[in-house]
Amino acid sequence: MAPSFLPWHRRFLLEFERALQREAPGVTVPYWDWTAARSPVGSPWTDDLLGGTGRGTERQVATGPFARANGWIVRENITDDDFLVRDLGRPSNPFPLPSQDELALAMRESVYDVEPWNSTVSSGFRNGLEGWTGARTGDGRWRNHNRVHRWVGGTMLGGASVNDPVFWLHHSFVDLLWSRWRKAHPPMVDVALGAVDTVAVVYVMRGAFARHHLLAEARRHLAYALRGRPHQPGLDEQIVQTVVDDYTRPVGRGLMMTADLRALYPRDTEDQAVLRALTRKGSATPYERARLAAGALAARVRALRRADRLNSRPRPHTVTVPTTLSPRLGRRVGRDLEPTTDVAAVELTSRTLEAAVAEMAARLQAGIRERAAARRPSLKPAAAPPPSAQQPVQPVPGRTPPTGGIG
Repeated sequence: MAPSFLPWHRRFLLEFERALQREAPGVTVPYWDWTAARSPVGSPWTDDLLGGTGRGTERQVATGPFARANGWIVRENITDDDFLVRDLGRPSNPFPLPSQDELALAMRESVYDVEPWNSTVSSGFRNGLEGWTGARTGDGRWRNHNRVHRWVGGTMLGGASVNDPVFWLHHSFVDLLWSRWRKAHPPMVDVALGAVDTVAVVYVMRGAFARHHLLAEARRHLAYALRGRPHQPGLDEQIVQTVVDDYTRPVGRGLMMTADLRALYPRDTEDQAVLRALTRKGSATPYERARLAAGALAARVRALRRADRLNSRPRPHTVTVPTTLSPRLGRRVGRDLEPTTDVAAVELTSRTLEAAVAEMAARLQAGIRERAAARRPSLKPAAAPPPSAQQPVQPVPGRTPPTGGIG
């Protein structure tokens, strides 16, 4: 129900696989392709693999290595049952496993996730694969991953679903689908970040430069960012034009230009010194100093974007890099740098959070003292020790005395 659904389960699978390998070195978790093996009586439900569906009114699994009679005891459950429960295909009101066509709908999505990043979204690969829909009734509410959980039924329906070994085979296939989707949808090229990288390196290396210097550095940036993947023809020109339009000013009478630091730091002139300071590292080569400057500028852009997201500002434009080359783009395109955000807004947010934390800590301290006073028995005051025995305790500057945990 969130963008972390797939990476969280990948980490979960890795931890489980490593635990298995401590018992049986070299073992790996297989996957179950539920678009191909769709019968409740074939693989993987055979007696020599996962066992079959449940029997009786309790739908208890009675065959295979994971039956209660064969030693598979469910010790952590959301019910009092200590046995595995399945209801494959729900015979009382049957419905099918997801089909290849239903899965293809998710695999065709071009973006990983969309706002508001939860189960209500109607597009995006993550929710398409996870399987939440807008339907309110019937089995149409569940697709792909979610429908498989419901099709197996029993233990797989609740928070104890990991007790059924098919959980791991199911999520291993979901993880494989994520890997396939990522290979079919290369990363996004951020033109704005490519522009600040390009102008920082060229400015530090040359001071004054021409357009062909920017073009060479933009191509180096794309080669590094994409690591050999193809990109749209003209994307290097798009980065260069963004640099020229947004981050440079002309110098002299010719075609030379230089970086406009006021464009890079539009509302914080003192911060313009950051780039200059990074370029004075005498022990580094000019290119190393250029990379330091580029990293500083890129970090600044990302910090401003984080502040924008906190204020629900529009997200920056990005360019999808296709797996095949597309027709040549025009030279001029729309601006890709989002509106700048005053750094003071970020600092104000930080101060607000610090004040809230301090107030919360003060309230916790007051509550602890009140509870301690209420529990303290009323005793007669003890005789005061001699003056020489009274050693005042000096608080250590900058530290708060320990008060215990929060119940």
